[in-house]
Amino acid sequence: MQTMLGNRRTAHQELCNHEDFLTKLCGELIKTIRDTEDSSALKVRLMLQQQDVFTTIADILEYSNKKKLHQMQCELQEWEEKEESKIHNLEQQVEQLDAKIEKVHKKVSFVSTYKDREYAIKSVQVANLVRQLQQVKDSQQDELDDLSEMCRMVLASMSNQIQNKKKNLLRSLVVKIQHAHQEALLQKTWNSRVILKYMDKFRELIDHFEEEIPILRAEMEQLQFQIWEPREIVFADILLRRSKYVILVFYVYLLLFLSLSFLLLYLLFFILLLFSLKSTVKFMMCLWSARHCECKQPLALPPWSQGGAQTLIGNEPPTNVPLQLTPELLKQRYGCGPGRA
Repeated sequence: MQTMLGNRRTAHQELCNHEDFLTKLCGELIKTIRDTEDSSALKVRLMLQQQDVFTTIADILEYSNKKKLHQMQCELQEWEEKEESKIHNLEQQVEQLDAKIEKVHKKVSFVSTYKDREYAIKSVQVANLVRQLQQVKDSQQDELDDLSEMCRMVLASMSNQIQNKKKNLLRSLVVKIQHAHQEALLQKTWNSRVILKYMDKFRELIDHFEEEIPILRAEMEQLQFQIWEPREIVFADILLRRSKYVILVFYVYLLLFLSLSFLLLYLLFFILLLFSLKSTVKFMMCLWSARHCECKQPLALPPWSQGGAQTLIGNEPPTNVPLQLTPELLKQRYGCGPGRA
């Protein structure tokens, strides 16, 4: 009994062990099957996605190919129509060229016939006509020369008359325009003469100052070595003689003052010169406008160009002596006539 129980226990234990082994094996198989199913499902899903993509690509390619095919067919049809029109035009040109060739052929046949029969007679007639024409030209050459000389003289006379009329008109315009500005021009004349007088005085002062500068420099150098301090005189044997800078500084300031004075004088001179040039430029512009009969502003003439005294004494204003601005006076003062204004 005990032996049987032991055998049964042993068999039962083996069965339990075998059951555990089979259970583990079944679990592993189930896991393997599930993994296989998952991988297969994933592969199938990927394949389905690829199939969808490929289907979409195929549809797109089919659509694009159809579109390109339709476009190419349209282009082919257009090209065929263009080629047909070109061929039609070429056929028309060929017909026209054939017609021209036929006309030229007729002309050539006519010319050959004309050359053989009538050319000699016509050439003799042409030579006779050329000789007669040359004789007529020779006979009328003198008359043509006389006529050209007469035309030249008439044109020269008319040109002189036109120039004289222009000069007279310009002279009358200048006289009429200047007559309304006598007082202003006299005042400008007086002002210009005063400016010129002061300019001469300023030039003399500048020249005088320039002559005194070297003398002052020499005196400054002499005084620089002649001045002694009291203690240097008392203690001459003890103290050494030193160079003095006080007088030097004084003369330096003096030179600076003189330089500034020169600069101010030059500045005043240029200001006066600019005012004089301004009035002269206005006068020339008004003359130019009067030359073209468009002067609508009062003339700002220079001092000599209007009524007034020919000379000034001191600083007194000029007298009201009538003086007309004529082309001769313009030429004398500016070196130009009305034509150059």
